[in-house]
Amino acid sequence: MCRMKRTLTAISIVFLVSVTFPYGAAASEFATPKSYPVGTSPTDVVIADFNGDGKPDIAVVNSGSNNVSILLGNGDGTFQPARNFDVGNSMTNIFAGDFNGDGKLDLAVFLPGNASNSIAGEVRILLGNGDGTFQAPLVTGFTIAAKTLAVGDFNGDKKADLILSNVDPNSSDVTLEQFLGKGDGSFQAPNQIPVSGLDGTVFAIADFNKDGKLDLAVAVTGGVQVLFGKGDGTFQAAGVVAVGPNVVTMLTGDFNGDSHIDLLVYVQPPTPPTPPCKKPNPFAPCPPPPPTPPPLLSFFPGQGDGTFAGGAIVGQGLVCCILIGNFNADGTPDVIDGAGNIYLGRGNQTLAGPFPTAAPAKIIAVHDLNGDKLDDLVALDPPNNALLVFLNDSPTSGADLDIVSAGPSGAKFGSGFNFEYSADVFNAGPEDATNFSFTDTLPSNVTFVSATSTPGSCLFSTGVVTCHVDSLANLADAQIRITVTPTATGPITNTMIVSATQPDLAPDNNSASQTNTVLPSYTLTVGKTGTGSGTVTETGHSPLNSGNGMIDCGATCSAKFLAGTNVSLNAGSDTGDFFTGWGGACSGNSSCTITMSGDQTVTANFVKGSVLSVTLSGSGAGIVEDQGAHIFVCTSTNGDCFPSLLPGSTISIQAIPSGSSTFGSWSGACSGSDPNNCTIVMSSNQLVTATFNPPPDFSLSAASPNLTTTSGGQVTDMISISEQGGFSSAIQLACSVAGPAPTSSCALSPNSIPPGPNSPTSKLTFTAGTLAASMPASLSRTGTLSACLLLFGMLGGMLALRFDDQQRKILWLSMMILLVAMIPAACGGGGNVPPPPVSRNYAVTVTATSGAIQHATTISIIVQ
Repeated sequence: MCRMKRTLTAISIVFLVSVTFPYGAAASEFATPKSYPVGTSPTDVVIADFNGDGKPDIAVVNSGSNNVSILLGNGDGTFQPARNFDVGNSMTNIFAGDFNGDGKLDLAVFLPGNASNSIAGEVRILLGNGDGTFQAPLVTGFTIAAKTLAVGDFNGDKKADLILSNVDPNSSDVTLEQFLGKGDGSFQAPNQIPVSGLDGTVFAIADFNKDGKLDLAVAVTGGVQVLFGKGDGTFQAAGVVAVGPNVVTMLTGDFNGDSHIDLLVYVQPPTPPTPPCKKPNPFAPCPPPPPTPPPLLSFFPGQGDGTFAGGAIVGQGLVCCILIGNFNADGTPDVIDGAGNIYLGRGNQTLAGPFPTAAPAKIIAVHDLNGDKLDDLVALDPPNNALLVFLNDSPTSGADLDIVSAGPSGAKFGSGFNFEYSADVFNAGPEDATNFSFTDTLPSNVTFVSATSTPGSCLFSTGVVTCHVDSLANLADAQIRITVTPTATGPITNTMIVSATQPDLAPDNNSASQTNTVLPSYTLTVGKTGTGSGTVTETGHSPLNSGNGMIDCGATCSAKFLAGTNVSLNAGSDTGDFFTGWGGACSGNSSCTITMSGDQTVTANFVKGSVLSVTLSGSGAGIVEDQGAHIFVCTSTNGDCFPSLLPGSTISIQAIPSGSSTFGSWSGACSGSDPNNCTIVMSSNQLVTATFNPPPDFSLSAASPNLTTTSGGQVTDMISISEQGGFSSAIQLACSVAGPAPTSSCALSPNSIPPGPNSPTSKLTFTAGTLAASMPASLSRTGTLSACLLLFGMLGGMLALRFDDQQRKILWLSMMILLVAMIPAACGGGGNVPPPPVSRNYAVTVTATSGAIQHATTISIIVQ
């Protein structure tokens, strides 16, 4: 776990993009470190003025000797010998703060809890006397869950308080507690700070909303939760800054010069899960696990109200942990990571670097120790029980030009082939470099080809390349590329020099030389023979230069290589063809490795394969495959297949029926009915056919699917059975009738058919039940005649009536019209009217069963 607890002054920086140079160089200069003996196993430092003389001092906590070493500063970057103060336990972290409100800095040394060893955490307060000495420690105990600590005055009483993170050893849940100071080095009972979804133990302290009260920023799931301090030791949850999971370090400060507190967050993205291994074939390797993504450094500008604008990635791959400082006197904050790499802030939303420092030990603090407005480095050297101080002696004026990368250095090249000298020149400032010039004196035994400078332009004259840029800005770089062709073998030396109008107070990195050895080069030529086709490719080595290509024959059948180079060739045949062996400088039929001691020729022989055509026939189902080699599988679903085999080879194939199908026989290049006995010599193209038969079965059908009979009558039908696939088992027949009353019946003769290959029949007899009798026709005609006579009688009676008044005449006339209209219906037909016919529908199902096989057919019968 990386820990950051420094309080930063108002500095201006905006980071958005990282530019990486290939090799790195010292863009900031540091003097040889001075070593100061301290206690045993130093683990942490804090820098502050402990004796009130206005000069920075250093306090070191030593976990081995259980004490604190105080190194009082002389103000010039040097320190007095350490004076040690016992703390009584192997503490690991140290903080400064005024815990008793007397205006003198005190120390808090912290020991995290250790659940594995059942060690409880604790903090020990050493009250300062104001002269660099300290009183005996006052102990406050924590639990084994205690992990990280921070110091600040959260209730405005001018006495330092504590914030403690705890990790439950059983559930890994994280909690935050606050210990308000009593003013005597002891603390009140803790109060838990409610935060949902704490993700790790990283938090930072600052006044984010500019109300004069300290706030908290804590890592939560997916981001950073901001908690506004109320000034009484309590907090109010505010917004969440979306920075991603796995926050490792948070730095606070005014990084863009707008007087608002910003966040600089170092995040280690989680590694994607390894996908399940789905091999295309049993011999293929599993795909490699996804790579661990690089850590990200992101900048979130504060808005002054406790909110933050969207983050921008300012660097990738920086090593934990991150410190901020001003290393090159340009007033723009820079970054140094845990590996001692410096990234210079350009002030235009970019970073330049990395530039390695010479620090051999862990850099743990950044501070201006000698008042020159350049930040120095403090590192721990635990093996030597020492503190190291690296004073920054970077130039504070002029233009510090650095050739940060130059090449190729130490490489070997072949005569007659182009290669490139490259140089990246960086202006570490603090001033712009005007009239920038780059001069390259080429070796005498090379021919100049071309030269470019970005920015700028280049000229060549009498063996010297000169590149010019009117002005190379502070923290800008120029990229120079020079192409030459060696004309002879042996060593060659190239020399580069940079200069500008401004003085360069660190000239050691203004020149660079490259010594290279030019070796003889030889040509490897690949040829192909035989009736087939294929390719020969080089693996494991690049040829002399990229312009010459690699062996891919195919397209490129020759390439030049340095003397002594081992070149590995692999042959791959085209589809349907086969590689049979090497000739020339190689032999055999495996990979070919050649040592280029001279020009070499290799041939690869390819032959056209013999095609085995496999056809599946028959109405059954199955597959044909080779025995043991797993070269091919032919299935009935994809039709025929045509594997290509090495001419003269022998292959054994087998037929495997699917489901209940059976194998019939081979034909063509094989014969017989043994599915496992087919061996073919591929002396030429061959054809073989495998026949699969369907499983034994039978079918059932009726001569007539629709019949008609009368009530109480009978009707017959013939049921036929046809065998399939050699079916020869006994069959049982049964029938059933479905339909309305009256009940009808069916019978089969015979109802049991013995085994055999014949196509038997059975007679189905259907007997219909007797339908109920209908109304007699005479009764129907009698009823009709009576109704007709009744209507005529009524009509006659109406005609005999006389009415005098008009209303009765109208009623009489209406009734007459109605009677006349009813006469045709009552008297119509004029003869016998038979009743409508009555019919019934029946379904007869005939079922044939043999073992597990059963078939049925249905006959529809109408009974009238």
